[in-house]
Amino acid sequence: MRGMIMHHAQAIEITSMIESRTDNRHIRLLGERISKSQSDEIEFIKRWLEARGESFSLAVPGRHDMHMPNRETPTHHALMPGMLTPKQIAALKNAKGAEFDRLFLTGMIQHHKGALIVVKELLVP
Repeated sequence: MRGMIMHHAQAIEITSMIESRTDNRHIRLLGERISKSQSDEIEFIKRWLEARGESFSLAVPGRHDMHMPNRETPTHHALMPGMLTPKQIAALKNAKGAEFDRLFLTGMIQHHKGALIVVKELLVP
């Protein structure tokens, strides 16, 4: 659950780029919905953790050095499936217009497919 805070925070970070990078009304509306829902989810998760006496710390014991193949560095991005890499985030930051829209949408698909993987791992014993 703590990892999902980090996962949702990245979605909020990505949506915060929209205003200065595209005029596409549909992308803007989607970004607003994603940002709002992910912010609400973070608050829900914090309350859920607090009710169970758990901390909000994003550190995962024993996983600080974990990394996945084909990643630039062993960062927190490796902890959660679907997280965009620093290279992908940089590409979004440098894109505008239709190129930003394309990168944003493909990034959000990747990001949310990763969340589905996490849910599946939680539900399958």
